[in-house]
Amino acid sequence: MAEIAANRELGAALSQRFGWPWDAIVLSGGGNDLIDRLGDIIVPPADRRPPQGPEDYCGEAAVRQLLRDVTDGYRRIAQVRDAPDSPCPVAPMITHTYAQLTPRFSRASFVFVPVKGPWLAPVLRFYEVPVEHWNDIADYLIRRLGDAILGLAGQGDDAISNFHVVGRAMRCCARCPARSESRTTG
Repeated sequence: MAEIAANRELGAALSQRFGWPWDAIVLSGGGNDLIDRLGDIIVPPADRRPPQGPEDYCGEAAVRQLLRDVTDGYRRIAQVRDAPDSPCPVAPMITHTYAQLTPRFSRASFVFVPVKGPWLAPVLRFYEVPVEHWNDIADYLIRRLGDAILGLAGQGDDAISNFHVVGRAMRCCARCPARSESRTTG
């Protein structure tokens, strides 16, 4: 999200000189921030108290900083959108929450060609998190990220005007398969 908020092309696209009076601004932000910072979030084994739940594997200060940085990124984009010289002040901003992440040693594919990943599993293994806790940790962090993003669409002091969030379910419907197992690669 920090990269998106600082993106020059986005700033130009929302400016009077180079921009356009957009009907809506569709964004996806926060997921890569979480993946990129997982190594800062997971508490090293020597510093970890006996875990009772997924939150015990996560440093609360690091989680809060991640959430603050993601929400601040959305706020910076809204400030550019709402600037006096913007061609699209208060255009709807639309974003989403994230589905379940399954930490495992497989790569994302594009047209059957592996292109990225694995993401979470190497960090969790490095920090000696038992594999049976991986999904719970991923769910906990995705839920916290989703709550922070949803908070921007609320009615409180943290809300961004005309900010909309789609998606929230961990699974879209009963017909969808359950998540893959962390121990698998495909």
